[in-house]
Amino acid sequence: MRTERGLVVLDMAGTTIAATDQVPAAMIAAFARAGLRLEPSNVAALRGRSKREAIRDCVARLTPDPASAGATSDAIFDDFRADLSRPSAILESVADLPAWLARQEAPDARS
Repeated sequence: MRTERGLVVLDMAGTTIAATDQVPAAMIAAFARAGLRLEPSNVAALRGRSKREAIRDCVARLTPDPASAGATSDAIFDDFRADLSRPSAILESVADLPAWLARQEAPDARS
């Protein structure tokens, strides 16, 4: 008996985004496009944190204009996400995920 799945949860790094240097590079590039310099050592300290919150914290420390920190943070976050959503950043196997899930037999809840 097949059961319809209502939710599938995936970890991003290494599952849907290739776990190379793409995430740190995208973060550094997004800051650079906003005119702020983010060091690779700062990016390493952000691993495992909410990227939106981490970006806000970094912008608060790096921006010369605290009044614009919120708007700058939002722009950097959007730019960072857009960079990671480019097709080259998404693992090829992810495109096959819906078909793979459809082929799997869900466990019968009565067993």
